[in-house]
Amino acid sequence: MPTNKNNSSSKITPLKNKKQYREFYFFGLFDARDKSLIPLQLIAILLAIIEAAQGVNNILNPESKEFAHTFAHLGSYSLAYAGALFVVGFKPARARGLLILFVIATIGFIVTSIIDIYGGNAGLATEVQHVTKLIPPFIVWLISKRAVYKFPDPTTRGD
Repeated sequence: MPTNKNNSSSKITPLKNKKQYREFYFFGLFDARDKSLIPLQLIAILLAIIEAAQGVNNILNPESKEFAHTFAHLGSYSLAYAGALFVVGFKPARARGLLILFVIATIGFIVTSIIDIYGGNAGLATEVQHVTKLIPPFIVWLISKRAVYKFPDPTTRGD
């Protein structure tokens, strides 16, 4: 059964020349080829900003001096997580490759929250405040399902 290579669920057409390529990027950073992805990209960037702020806060202001090293590691993880969210927000075509990171991190977060609540180390009310950690996998999944781009053939580059 032959397949039609032009039949795609994406509404994005191949870029014909360098000028057209520039029109889809703002300042060379924000990929806006699929206008319907922009709200999801902005949510990913907002979540990345929140995560980065939490990471910097954990590094600079640990809750206790005896656990400062642990908070520094937590802050570093938060900054790496924020970096991945920034990549997805600015370059949605990369979402598919980073989806596993967000899924594994969320599963780990849910499991450790259940262990903390069950063991009496944290109350349900304190764990509910972390609900923002459950949003990124869904945003990244939605972006990865829709961000399918056709790149121009590099041998036919137009200037």
